[in-house]
Amino acid sequence: MATVEDLGVSAVINIISAFAFLLAFAVLRIQPINDKVYFPKWYVMGRPRSPERPERIQWQIS
Repeated sequence: MATVEDLGVSAVINIISAFAFLLAFAVLRIQPINDKVYFPKWYVMGRPRSPERPERIQWQIS
């Protein structure tokens, strides 16, 4: 049976790994070399550059 300390350590590891994953996603998303991965429709439409201001993008569910 797991002790409270074991559960606490597990929770801390999970929180840190989730934070690291989200941070890596945020950093890799803004790299120009990864545009084809995160914005594939832009390449199909002929706009191969990342947005100047990402808050202006209006996402459409298709």
